Amino acid sequence: EIGDIVKFPEKLDSDGDGNHDFNLGKKSKYAYPIIKVYELVCPISLEELKKKFGFVPPQAFSYAETFTELTEYLSKAEKTIIISK
Repeated sequence: EIGDIVKFPEKLDSDGDGNHDFNLGKKSKYAYPIIKVYELVCPISLEELKKKFGFVPPQAFSYAETFTELTEYLSKAEKTIIISK
């Protein structure tokens, strides 16, 4: 889960990875704070990602619309919160 976009010179909390550099204006002009990170209770194997969902990592990014079945599966899957701000 991500927060609203932050546009430099607005600042991020300094405790995140890369936040200090962002706050100094070094690399990016836009950032999204991470609010929550989830872990799947039953992880998806690499083989299942490929065969069932047609997803072949590594990928720098992907639009959710490209993998609608995977996106739907993940939204319904049982998860635990591992980071919450």
